Amino acid sequence: MDHLIEKSLLSIDLNNRIVMHNMIREMGENVIREEYANSRIWLPEEVSDLLKGKLVSNI
Repeated sequence: MDHLIEKSLLSIDLNNRIVMHNMIREMGENVIREEYANSRIWLPEEVSDLLKGKLVSNI
């Protein structure tokens, strides 16, 4: 974990919580979205489409 903090991929906030760099989080979301289509709803646009009936979810 120290190595990831050193590389600025993780940090510790003022409340002692581990915080992941946004780019790493987005990369993980993209991997999930590509491999497991519609298994998670991440983007506000996807939520809107789901509620409008334009997106089918496997949840």
